[in-house]
Amino acid sequence: EGTPAGTRQHYLDLLADGVVYQGFTVAACPGSTVSRTAQYSGAFSGRDGGAAGTGTIQIVQGTGVGGAVMASQSATGASYQGWTTLSGTVALAPGDYSYVSTSPTRPTSTTPWSA
Repeated sequence: EGTPAGTRQHYLDLLADGVVYQGFTVAACPGSTVSRTAQYSGAFSGRDGGAAGTGTIQIVQGTGVGGAVMASQSATGASYQGWTTLSGTVALAPGDYSYVSTSPTRPTSTTPWSA
């Protein structure tokens, strides 16, 4: 698998360690508090010959980075590897949550997320 040359892609290019989050809401069906299954994913890649590092994706309660962790995925990659993809599913009750991406303390790139 690979991305054909000339294909537009969007990613964050971080020159230091960092935490990026995006809030989202799981809506309730009228009269129901049943949990829903959310799928999430993301990918990390070293750049410019950086050292190996670990990238983490979490789904947390509330908006921001400090809520209770509902799901977490981590991967360690070497500087010479391509993209390391993380993905998972999590049951979420109606409410507010955040997708949190933590990059290692080295130059890195992270792909867009989906939840």
